[in-house]
Amino acid sequence: MKRSCYDSKYSTYYLYGEKGIKVCDRWVNSFINFYEDMGPRPEGYKLALIYDSRDFSVDNCEWILNKGK
Repeated sequence: MKRSCYDSKYSTYYLYGEKGIKVCDRWVNSFINFYEDMGPRPEGYKLALIYDSRDFSVDNCEWILNKGK
């Protein structure tokens, strides 16, 4: 999530950081806060945005089945 938003060399940066999508202040420097809000990643799932034009935050993220597995 953070690399996708802030590392211009990362493979998915063009989908997130290049479009101005960021990680919310609560999560950007605290994995504990992220974990408190989202819980553990269910096996076979990945984190996804609900609205592609909004930042990563508790009200805009969900765990979805990772069909690439």
